Amino acid sequence: MVRAKPLRQDDGAIVETFKGYLRKVLPVVVLLMAVLIIHRFILLRMDGYPRYFVRWDAWLFMWPKLSFLTDCLREWTWPRWDPYDFAGTPLFSNMQTLYYHPLVFIYALVFGFSLQNLQIYLLVLYLFGALNMYLLARTFDVPVRLAILFGVLYTVSGFAIGNAQHYPQLHLFMTEPLTLCLLLRYVKHRSIANFSLATAGTVVLISGGYPSILGHLLLFNFLFMLAMVARTGQQRVKPIAGLAAVYALAFIVMAPMLVPALLSLPYITRGDGVSYATFTRHSLSPSYLVGLFNPFLGLMYFDGTTDDISLRNCTIGLLPACCLVYALVR
Repeated sequence: MVRAKPLRQDDGAIVETFKGYLRKVLPVVVLLMAVLIIHRFILLRMDGYPRYFVRWDAWLFMWPKLSFLTDCLREWTWPRWDPYDFAGTPLFSNMQTLYYHPLVFIYALVFGFSLQNLQIYLLVLYLFGALNMYLLARTFDVPVRLAILFGVLYTVSGFAIGNAQHYPQLHLFMTEPLTLCLLLRYVKHRSIANFSLATAGTVVLISGGYPSILGHLLLFNFLFMLAMVARTGQQRVKPIAGLAAVYALAFIVMAPMLVPALLSLPYITRGDGVSYATFTRHSLSPSYLVGLFNPFLGLMYFDGTTDDISLRNCTIGLLPACCLVYALVR
């Protein structure tokens, strides 16, 4: 009988290192697999057609612009003027083109934005957001299992599902946890490296476009960081000055997009709000609570919609809300 050789000290160190990597990688794999299973209907079926189409603004607004970006990158040119939409329109003054977002740029360069790839990209965006929310939860020392749950719930929340057709809004929503994570890292440990990462995270957030939501997120992030500084009891002048420097540098980097957009604001007329009657036209009923159990059932049986993912689930956020209330009253 052959006896197994005892582990040497070096072998034991290798095993412990492997276990350490496994403890870090396995939760991420579980998270991504859960998101893939939940949003599997976005993927193409064997006959070439997805079960759920992402349409409306995704088809009519984003696809022409992202397809044009693909054509320009394949010819090694940068898109400055769109000759197709509205009988020609400048792209530098439109923050919603997403041309500056790194994820969009890499995807367009590698895969291109055909209509099928546009559908698949939505799943990539959900995976990106789930991973960012998981990292943010772990930054607050949330247990791994709960962090995985938060990552999954983030991709099936009312905003994530309801804005499936609105890619600029969805990019902001999926990038926000990553930006918060990097800003928190800088506030806790100020260094050149963390300053650079915080600036990069803010730049990526700004590149998501959609001015009104972007402005609210930037203001929220700054105020939240101030609250974190006050909570830690550390000296406040240097962290506040550092955050101001992060924002200033991010604005300078994104000036090619921000300056033309600001100059075009006087010609934009869609920011005047809506009436109360319009706001309450499609109010929710208790029947929509079925979305708590399956986000794809939210509107399927209540408004006749069977193949549009938009506005499928507006109630899944009740689950983390209950967890938050329970944590506050403990």
